[in-house]
Parts: sequence; structure tokens; C-alpha cells
Amino acid sequence: KCSCGASVFYDEELEASGIEYISTPKIAMDLGFNEMSVKKDFACVTTEKGKPKVGHKVINLLNDLKSFLGCNLKKSACLVGVGNLGRALMGFKGFKRYGLEITMAFDINPEVVGKTIQGIKVYNYEELGTLCRLLEIPIGIITVGGDDAQKVCDTLVKAGVSAIWNFAPTHIKAPEDIL
Repeated sequence: KCSCGASVFYDEELEASGIEYISTPKIAMDLGFNEMSVKKDFACVTTEKGKPKVGHKVINLLNDLKSFLGCNLKKSACLVGVGNLGRALMGFKGFKRYGLEITMAFDINPEVVGKTIQGIKVYNYEELGTLCRLLEIPIGIITVGGDDAQKVCDTLVKAGVSAIWNFAPTHIKAPEDIL
């Protein structure tokens, strides 16, 4: 895990600042990390070294970090549970900036099944396994109640997802190879 990923919006602040170069000590101070940890992380993910007493060119550093973290790759996700939290996540446009797109949603409520909410089609929960397998969806987002979260997790695992993002108010258990 890269310590420089601590603030997911630090890159936005850095881009908006308009500065051309930034030093490792400044980044470490801003994020509350040890300078040496940040230097080691950058050595693993950046293609060019910073200039002594000047630092890293901001645009190159941000591009290298985004590439290393996979932000340049589009990843489709499905969301299970179209309640208030699910709808809020479906409407959040910031995910696209990091390569994540919720492409479909699932629920058991007949009042939302079949509708398009925030531009995303809501399918019946019973179709979850089939559609995720067919479309090779790699990420599942759980926003159901705590009592149903493990069942949804198990269904997502059987459907072939490789990562699960759990927003349910409970801990879930997934195989070790599932992120």
C-alpha cells in the first residue's frame, strides 16, 4: 500500500494549486507521513526522480501515481441495494475520475426494479449472478442492510467479481483472493 494514497483528493488540490514542482518533504508534511516513506513510495511508482531542492514536476508525478494505481483503466462495478446510500453512490460522478463506473444496480424492491436511476438501470437481484458473469463485472458494491450483506457477498463471489466494496453496517467474509 502506498502511503501517498492517504488523501484521495490531494491530487485535486495539487492540480488546482497551479504549482509546477513540489518537494517530497512538502508532500510528507501535507499528508502527515514520514518523508522517507514518501520517497520510498515514489521510487516505486514514478518514472523520473525529483530535482534536488526543487522537487517533482507535479504533472508527471500525478500521471505516474494515477497510472500505478490503475486510475487510467476503466473498471465497471455493480451496486447491490438501491436505497438512500446506494442512490447517493450511483449519483457520485467523482468515481469516474478514478476509473470506476457503476454500470448496473440490483435490488429486490419492485418499485425500483426496471427503472433507471442516475442513468443506471436497476435489475432484479435474482439476475445478479447471471449478469455479472456474462458482463465480467470485476467489482461489487454492497449497500444493503447488515442482515443481507453476507448473502450478497457470497453471490458476488460466485458471480466472479474480484473486489467487493462493503458499505453495509456489518463485517463480511470473502475468500482471500477477493479484494
